[in-house]
Amino acid sequence: MENYTPELLPKLFSVHSPLMCGAVYCRKVLGMKEKLAFISPCIAKKMEIDDLNNAGLVSSCI
Repeated sequence: MENYTPELLPKLFSVHSPLMCGAVYCRKVLGMKEKLAFISPCIAKKMEIDDLNNAGLVSSCI
């Protein structure tokens, strides 16, 4: 959406992916301070982790 139809972004409801929901849970509820890494065959997760909107919740994707 951000790349192809950015004019529709104001109409979307902002929800994290399951990956980012898990990272938020680890940080805020469990109080984890360590770096988090995500293991996945999905190359799109690398872009999601590097996205500035995700504030460095996950350090790397393998």
